Amino acid sequence: MRRPARVSLRATIPRQHGAWSVLLLGYVLGVAVGDAPVPAALLLMALLAALPLRHTAVLWLRAPCGTGQRRVLAWWLAGYCLLLLAPLFPLLLVYQRWILVPLGFVAGCLGLATAWLEWHDRDRTLGGELLGMLGLSTAIPAAACAAGQGSGSALLALWLLGAMNFCGSVLHVRWVVRGGRTDTGRAGVVSMVYHLAIVGLAWAMGALGLAPDLAAVALLPAAARAVWAALTPGGRSVSVRRLGFEELAYTAAFVVLAALAFCLWEA
Repeated sequence: MRRPARVSLRATIPRQHGAWSVLLLGYVLGVAVGDAPVPAALLLMALLAALPLRHTAVLWLRAPCGTGQRRVLAWWLAGYCLLLLAPLFPLLLVYQRWILVPLGFVAGCLGLATAWLEWHDRDRTLGGELLGMLGLSTAIPAAACAAGQGSGSALLALWLLGAMNFCGSVLHVRWVVRGGRTDTGRAGVVSMVYHLAIVGLAWAMGALGLAPDLAAVALLPAAARAVWAALTPGGRSVSVRRLGFEELAYTAAFVVLAALAFCLWEA
């Protein structure tokens, strides 16, 4: 008698530490500019189901048609859908966070696009990683909205600032890990120019009143890192683990500085 197919919970949870870090730190940044903990906690429940849902969807697509494994993965998909949708109903019906509907639509489209790329093993391309960061960055305005931030301009500014920082992290890591440290080539210059450009853009937004005056300060640590890396002679070995912790530290620094800038702006 054939034994039923088994898919463990662990197999449905993606081991993408960078994606989890960006998602959760983006959530922290969004929550920091609000003051409604209960709806923010409900959104966190939905976000924690979002990444496993996307990952399980890719596993389901890759599983052979008509197999027991695919049927079991379909049950996992249903479970994650339920975990994703259950906290959204009180957010919409009780707390009236209706702006989450268009934000969820955007996040869903980006999630489907990244799942399609992952299915075809194209998620590690530059375009795939940048698209993934844009999708993860939607956690910032969603968390801010759930936490009670009602200003549309502040949501857009916070979202743009976070998305620019996360995409900059992709450019830097790709350059360092994929050979950028062997010389001071064009990839390092591109990363440096990008980081300096987004600092300038954030400063301009602050000058125009579209973002806090201190918004550019939140991007300075990552920009300084990019400039230093581009101008430092190469030829050194790179520890991927160490690089991951460094990026986590820079992202955490950005979150703290950006949260302070927006809180002072709203005060």
